[in-house]
Amino acid sequence: MQMPSPQVSMQATDWLRLAITATATLTAAFGAATMTLFWQRRKEKRDAKMRVFTNLMMHRKASPPTYDWVNSDRKSTRLNSSH
Repeated sequence: MQMPSPQVSMQATDWLRLAITATATLTAAFGAATMTLFWQRRKEKRDAKMRVFTNLMMHRKASPPTYDWVNSDRKSTRLNSSH
């Protein structure tokens, strides 16, 4: 003798929980990716500034640097950071 299997139907609260869980999962994933890209861009800009600063500090005892030499890294940094 075989017993009939009980039918399980989703109620409104089940659908709501499923929608909230899916939304939270997608929001967390996109939020993490956005924050990662933001921090990477911020770090690249800061690293470029630190390279210029370090380079200038290494050569600070030299006779006064030319205007072109001082601004050469700034131009290349400006071109690279426009992304």
